[in-house]
Amino acid sequence: MIGEVREGAFSSEVLRRSVEGLPEGELRLVSTLFYLCLRRLPLWEELLSSRVDASRLPPFARELLLVGLCGLLELRRFSRASLVNALVEACKGRYPGLASLVNAVLRSFCRDLDRGLVVSGLEAHGRLGSSPWFFERLLGPLGERGRRSFLSMRPLPSLLLRDGSSGEEVLSEARSGGLRPFPSPLSPLSVRLCRGVIPSRLSSFARGLCSQASESTALVVEVLSSLPSPGGLLVDLCAGRGVKLSHLLALRPDLRALALEISPARARALAGNLRRMGVRGRAEVEVRDSTRAELPPRGLFLLDAPCTGSGTAHRHPEIRWRLGPGGLEGALEIQRRLLRRALEGLEEGYLVYSVCSLFPEEGEEMVSSSMGLEGVRAVSVDLPPAWSRFARRGRWGFQVLPLLPWLDGFYVSVLEVRRR
Repeated sequence: MIGEVREGAFSSEVLRRSVEGLPEGELRLVSTLFYLCLRRLPLWEELLSSRVDASRLPPFARELLLVGLCGLLELRRFSRASLVNALVEACKGRYPGLASLVNAVLRSFCRDLDRGLVVSGLEAHGRLGSSPWFFERLLGPLGERGRRSFLSMRPLPSLLLRDGSSGEEVLSEARSGGLRPFPSPLSPLSVRLCRGVIPSRLSSFARGLCSQASESTALVVEVLSSLPSPGGLLVDLCAGRGVKLSHLLALRPDLRALALEISPARARALAGNLRRMGVRGRAEVEVRDSTRAELPPRGLFLLDAPCTGSGTAHRHPEIRWRLGPGGLEGALEIQRRLLRRALEGLEEGYLVYSVCSLFPEEGEEMVSSSMGLEGVRAVSVDLPPAWSRFARRGRWGFQVLPLLPWLDGFYVSVLEVRRR
C-alpha cells in the first residue's frame, strides 16, 4: 500500500481498495499503521537510514522496516514482539535471505526505545513528516502555531447527510456501530464521527442517506443549495466522483445537472453515486475536458477545481512530502484555464469556485487575477458563513482554516456573473 502511494496513488483510495473484507479489528490495525507511517514518512526514513543502507534493499523489505519502526514507536497498546514477528514472517515469504536483517534492525530499535535513544535531535520537518518546502509554505496561511497543530492533528471522519430528515437514522446506525457520532455544530448536513469507518459497511450509505465527506464539503453544498439557478441548471465543471453534485440534487429537486469529468474512472464512480442517491435521471454525465466543452450560457456553475490539496494534508499525509513547487505551478495552470473557460462561457448566473487548498495563489489570488476578462462582469456574493470562526474573508471569497479534525482547509468564492 505504501509503495502504491509512493507511485502517485492517493492514500484514501489505496486504503479503500485494499481493506475490503477485513474484519473490524484488523481493519483498524491496518489503517492505523498505514496512516501513521505515511504521516511522518521522512522521520521513519531518517531513522532507517541511521541503521542500514536502505538504498540497497528491495522496496518491499524497505517498506516493511519503515512500518516496523513506525509501529514500534507509535503503537501504544500492541505487543512489540507480535509486530516484529509478523514483519519478519512477511519478509520470509518474499525475501527469505533478508529476514534475519529485518529481525535484527527491529529488535535493535526496540532496545534503543527502552534506553531512550530514539528521535533525539531530529529537525521539526522530520518530526512532522513534511518536506521543508511544504512546511514553510504553510506558515503564511496558518501561522506557526496553527501550522504545527494542523500537521500533528489526526483527522476524524464525518458523514454528509442527504438532508436534515435523514440525520436521526444515520446517527442511530452510527451509534449502534460504536462510531460515537454527534451532529456538527457548523452544518446541519454533517455528522461527526470519533472512529474511522468504511462507508460501504453502513446500510444508510447504501440507501443514499449519507456519504463520507469532510465538513468542508457540507459547507460548500450548503452554499450551493442557497443560490438561485437561472433555467434550473447546475453545471459541474469538474464533477469528480460527484459527492457534492449528488447531494445538491437531492437537496434541490428543482435542479437538473450537466456533469463534466475528464477521467473515465471517476465518471463511472460519479454515475454510481448518482444512482445510490436516487438522482441519476436528473444528471447528464459527459466524459470530457470542460475547457473544450460547449457550456450553456445560463445556470449555476460549480468549479471545484483540481488543486494541490494542501488543505487536506492531515487526511492525505502523502501530500506533505510529495508536493513541491512544480506541483503547485501545474495546479495553477489548470485552474487558470478552467476558471477562464467558466467565466467566458457563463453569461448569466452564479459561479462557485472552490479548492481544498491553503495556498493563496490557488484561492484569492487566482480569482482576483481572473476578474479582468473582457466582456465579463462578476460581483462577489457576500454569504455570511456560519463557520466564520474558522474563515478569513478576502475581497472575493472565504479561506476556511483546518482547525478541527473534521474540517479541511479550503477556499470558496461565489460570483454573480452578468455580461456587459
